[in-house]
Amino acid sequence: GGSGFLAAYLVKSLLTVGRLYKLNLKVICLARNLRSVEHRLSSYLESPDLSIVLHDISKPIPDNFPRANFIIHAASQASPKYYGVDPVGTLLANSSGTAFLLEYAVRSKAERFLFFSSGEVYGAPLNTNQLISEQDYGYLDPMNVRSCYAESKRVGETMCVAWGQQ
Repeated sequence: GGSGFLAAYLVKSLLTVGRLYKLNLKVICLARNLRSVEHRLSSYLESPDLSIVLHDISKPIPDNFPRANFIIHAASQASPKYYGVDPVGTLLANSSGTAFLLEYAVRSKAERFLFFSSGEVYGAPLNTNQLISEQDYGYLDPMNVRSCYAESKRVGETMCVAWGQQ
């Protein structure tokens, strides 16, 4: 999901810090839409430290995918305007995509895995006058199509814990 709003800033930051401090960082940006990558990362496309791989994360990771020490999973349709018209794509990126990346992390012996989750996982708070903490999980209506995002982010978090434990 390297061409998404937050992920693109992360890619730019990693490349900039790597260059400034001579860290020898190589960034592999996985994205499913070349135009989006070209738009978000236009001034970085010629960087020798950036590799763009076009792939839909809801599909298995190819066997020839380059090895990564650190995996940051930021692939998801995070806007209601997108997950409202493609709830299945949203569910698959956050569930199947997470499983595919976690399996790849195990296979490639990655050092770390970071999953971009969302405050949406907390659902509607039971007490609207109280701040939400990490231990609070409010109501999500599974019959509401909008819940595809929050529910799949919840399952993605649980998958990360399960893979880490096992």
